[in-house]
Amino acid sequence: LATPDGQHLFAVNAGSGTVSSFRVNGDYSLAPQDTESTLGVGPNSIAYANGVIYVSNIDADGVFAGEPDQEGSLIGYRVNRRGGLQPIADSRRVLETRPSAIQFSPDGRFLIVASINAGSSALASGSTDELVVYAVDEDGNLSAAPVAAATSTLPGNAEGRNLPSAPGSETVQRGRGPYLLVPDAPAFPPAGSPPTPPAL
Repeated sequence: LATPDGQHLFAVNAGSGTVSSFRVNGDYSLAPQDTESTLGVGPNSIAYANGVIYVSNIDADGVFAGEPDQEGSLIGYRVNRRGGLQPIADSRRVLETRPSAIQFSPDGRFLIVASINAGSSALASGSTDELVVYAVDEDGNLSAAPVAAATSTLPGNAEGRNLPSAPGSETVQRGRGPYLLVPDAPAFPPAGSPPTPPAL
């Protein structure tokens, strides 16, 4: 993920549970600036707004038992002029679902978390929230809990779709907008196993 001015680039390192920042040079080569722990397992998405980045992890505690673990986490950092990352105190939030992608609203006042069910027949948390929204204060801190939540796929639905599966989302400015566009990915049937491919 690059900053809007193109001066810095951020990348998650899923294998080491870290996030790195780079300065983008005039010839578009990259100069490493900083690497910080994301305090979770499998960081997979980054959002940037107003000198702050947030990173999502697919798992919060590193414990994988039974059906796929569905509780990820978020953590925030302030970005200095050189691209250094300063963890924001008390910014870590444990989620009830597995995040697939995060983004800030266009004005930077909200952080939107899209989640995907990794194939289990039920979420241990009992959550059916495909999308959750946190408020962001002037210092870059998130609200203690989501201020809004939604789902488009309910358990026991007539279409036989899996629990919430949103691979991502995108904000679009139209009229009174912005609006949030969310694809729904019914990748697994309710039983939690991949669908059987059609016979050739």
